[in-house]
Amino acid sequence: MRQPARVILAAVLMAFATVALAQATRYVTDEFRINLRSGPGNGYRIQSMLPTGEVLTLMDSRDGWSQVRTRDGRSGWVPSQYLSSERPAADRLASMEDRVNELEQRNSELSSQLETTKQQLADANEQVDALSGTREEMAQKLEQAKEGLKLSEENDRLTKKKIDLERRIQDLVNETERLSDRKQQDWFLVGAGVLFAGMIIGVLVTRIRWRRRSSWGDL
Repeated sequence: MRQPARVILAAVLMAFATVALAQATRYVTDEFRINLRSGPGNGYRIQSMLPTGEVLTLMDSRDGWSQVRTRDGRSGWVPSQYLSSERPAADRLASMEDRVNELEQRNSELSSQLETTKQQLADANEQVDALSGTREEMAQKLEQAKEGLKLSEENDRLTKKKIDLERRIQDLVNETERLSDRKQQDWFLVGAGVLFAGMIIGVLVTRIRWRRRSSWGDL
């Protein structure tokens, strides 16, 4: 019973190995053009030539030969020693060169973007400086406006005070004129009183003299 079990296990392992091989990818090694034959041996017919770097799908392997299928659907046998699980160095070098060129192009683009960003940053800094200057100018104008407002308020106050003073002066002028008129009237009354008093005194003096003369005549 053990022998059949071993046979079955071996068959299962070979089946898994065949599936694994069927999933594998192989490349034709560097600096070779190999024959794709119809069978696993040099005696089989050559179907075509496979260049270096040809991508092949590994189908089977036996006795130093591998059954492969190309991307365009051709299948055949090639010597296993000419297959590699890695891409050929020439292909990798070309790919690396393409990658280097791509990175250089990307670096050039990034350098250009960096210069553009630097210029944009410089422009932004200039705008910030300009805005700062404008802000300071606006602050100065605001202070001037405040000062102007204070001056306007002070001017209004002084104007009002001037009007009050002018009214006061006019009142004083009116009072002066009134007093002047009253003074003139008083002087007129005084003059009239003096004149009247003089006239009365004159009359009295005349009468006194007349009486004295009459008294002397009687003597």
